[in-house]
Amino acid sequence: MRFPKNYIEHASEAVANPDLDYSLTFEEFVAACMNRDVSKAIENCRRKHPEWPHEWLEGYARLRRISDGNRWLIRGVARRILASDVDELQLFLEMHVRSRFHWYYKNHDEYIEVWSLLDALAIDDCVTINRHLEFATFPLTNSQGGEAARLFNAVHQLLREPSTQLKDLDLRTTKSCASWLRACLEFIAAVAQRSQEQAQAALASVLSGYRRTPQINLMEKAIAFCAHGLLRLCERTAPELALEVSASPSLPWDEQLHRISTGRQIVSRKHFPGVPPWLIDSIVELNPLPWQTVQ
Repeated sequence: MRFPKNYIEHASEAVANPDLDYSLTFEEFVAACMNRDVSKAIENCRRKHPEWPHEWLEGYARLRRISDGNRWLIRGVARRILASDVDELQLFLEMHVRSRFHWYYKNHDEYIEVWSLLDALAIDDCVTINRHLEFATFPLTNSQGGEAARLFNAVHQLLREPSTQLKDLDLRTTKSCASWLRACLEFIAAVAQRSQEQAQAALASVLSGYRRTPQINLMEKAIAFCAHGLLRLCERTAPELALEVSASPSLPWDEQLHRISTGRQIVSRKHFPGVPPWLIDSIVELNPLPWQTVQ
């Protein structure tokens, strides 16, 4: 896939920044995280949780180093643009959704993590999708998230009950709603109504609106994972629609990523040499962390 010059320039700048570590491979970054001095982080955590054994304290500090906000996503996109390695992009994105699940999902009573769920759908990451369905606060009732909260509820509702009717979904939008987010809700409505024409048009609007939005970092919007996730949602809940995305122009759609990521998970234990087995399980299988099981 060919990338526009401005994307290549931004990706090159990101990789060249030593403070961001975007030049590292997946294994190199994990190794760097494990080799960093976390003694201060351990002591800070000990003050909050004096009853925890040292293994938990160190595991918490290490996992927090590995769970790197949106850097996993940006790192994968930058390396996809420069090296054209779609397997590595999927690997980085799988780590991104697992990181967000552990560190952001339970920070609030009703955290709106629809974007992480769509990211997981984009690469058909069944482990993360199932954990979202298992642990999410659904439906959101107290959230002030507006359209994002309504999209969260709608995506969850369709995944849990594919035969859901349009009348059972709240897909209202306001005048200030971004065009691509409005298109996401229109796509959900089209899927619920089993309208191929409307779904196809809405998906095209998501891609064109996402490409133009100024509120999102260029490296984060280079590939519209939300659109990939919506299409995968349609394939799961309304396969008879058989939607397609035009490959020209390619961005922000990555046809190769969509094609190869069906039904496979590539994050595995081999990617985490030297990491404690229980911590690997929490990343690879999204098993509960030890401190999450304490009453």
